[in-house]
Amino acid sequence: MDVLAQDWPLQNSFSPPFGNLGDLVAVFLNNVFYLAGFLLVFLVVVGGYKIIAAAGSGDKNGAESGKKTLSAAVLGFAIIISSYFIIQIVEAITGVNILSPSP
Repeated sequence: MDVLAQDWPLQNSFSPPFGNLGDLVAVFLNNVFYLAGFLLVFLVVVGGYKIIAAAGSGDKNGAESGKKTLSAAVLGFAIIISSYFIIQIVEAITGVNILSPSP
């Protein structure tokens, strides 16, 4: 019971989970890309299901809704892919690793 507070290595106990803001941004961007891929697959399945269901019942509005869903999914994925390549270009120009957190 004679342990003093000054002997505890508190600086190691309360260190932040990320070394700097760049590491936090890198983790955030990587997770956004994974989420975008998941949403693409989900929206393609939903849009395809809408088109197939509308074709079976002869509903033109349902088919249009499915086509709009597929178009939005592909356009959103194109935007995400282009943003990824823009980040790669910025990394090449500046020499800063945006998507790779430092160890």
